[in-house]
Amino acid sequence: MKPIFYNYPRLEEEIKRKGVKKTEIAQALGVDEVTIWHKTRGKRKFTVDQAIYIQKTWFPDVPIDVLFQHDSEIQKGSFKNE
Repeated sequence: MKPIFYNYPRLEEEIKRKGVKKTEIAQALGVDEVTIWHKTRGKRKFTVDQAIYIQKTWFPDVPIDVLFQHDSEIQKGSFKNE
């Protein structure tokens, strides 16, 4: 089975850890679930306002720059640990 690529792996990790439903995030942002799928996989970008809202609403304990760190930054070894 081919691994799933996530543009924001820490966001995906936190979504799973906290049991947040992507449908809940989509509804709060006023978009459909497919849009969230595209955004987490890098097909589309989150707006700054969307990223701030997601971080403050569901993941206030994770710094926004860590939560939305791109997969390519992590692969380069610049992954930040709090």
